[in-house]
Amino acid sequence: MILNKQRGFETMVMLFENLCKLSCKDQNQNELKPQLVKSKVITLEIILKILESPSSIFALNIKILYILKGCLCEAIMKNSFSNERSVFTLAFSIFSFLVEKYREHLKTEIAALVETVFLKILDSSNSSFNHLNYSLFVLSKVFCDARCCLEFYVNYDCTEDNPLLVQKIIGSKNFYVLKI
Repeated sequence: MILNKQRGFETMVMLFENLCKLSCKDQNQNELKPQLVKSKVITLEIILKILESPSSIFALNIKILYILKGCLCEAIMKNSFSNERSVFTLAFSIFSFLVEKYREHLKTEIAALVETVFLKILDSSNSSFNHLNYSLFVLSKVFCDARCCLEFYVNYDCTEDNPLLVQKIIGSKNFYVLKI
């Protein structure tokens, strides 16, 4: 019985990792074929549903953390810059969920995603309105949680070697508001 549960867990972990890798399948970002868009959307929706499931299957486990830190963060990064709204909104939703539920275990990855995705989108004059708008929505959602906001400040702004993320986010948001 225990062996069957272990095999089931191993299979689930392998499936989740493969879904993350499938969502990273790259393409020419300028011309996503309809089939590829559908595949990406379905894959990202499944990933989000798995993460949101209330079961304890994804309770902290070293294999799961490895996938979250590696494959899933790469998937978020790659899909965040998609021209397809449905793809990047799902990637942003997954990011938001990771911040909400796994931020204490993914500090470095969250900082990297904020800097390489959200700050780039907010600071770029080439970002689409949809990217700018949804980036602000996600960051606002993250900072509506007082505890999360405080943890962001303590973890990313209060020591010398940290990237001053909160300061940069606030500066970018103000800059964006001034551009309008």
